Amino acid sequence: MRLPDELRQAAARFHNLPLTSTAALEALISKHAGDMEQAATNRGDLDVYLAYCIAKSCLAPLEKEWDKAGENSRRLIQAPCFYFVEDEEVDLQSVYGFDDDAALLNAILDQ
Repeated sequence: MRLPDELRQAAARFHNLPLTSTAALEALISKHAGDMEQAATNRGDLDVYLAYCIAKSCLAPLEKEWDKAGENSRRLIQAPCFYFVEDEEVDLQSVYGFDDDAALLNAILDQ
């Protein structure tokens, strides 16, 4: 999957961050998913189901792959987690706000 330049740059930036614990990543994702669910109560057009699917898809490799993954794979696993959490402003701007999160996550999971 070919990612737009903006997403490739974001993936590279998050890939280069220091490794974080799975507990910290899980807490960030869970909090963000909860924040999005809360935001959906005020925004009927927010695709909270897609946000939930992204959160679950971010958590799965943390639970299943992290312990046996090498450093580079761990960096790939954590990149979409950080992106999902940190681009909240984009997520809330449009009904398509989570599409970039899903695209980045899918591209990395494909690897």
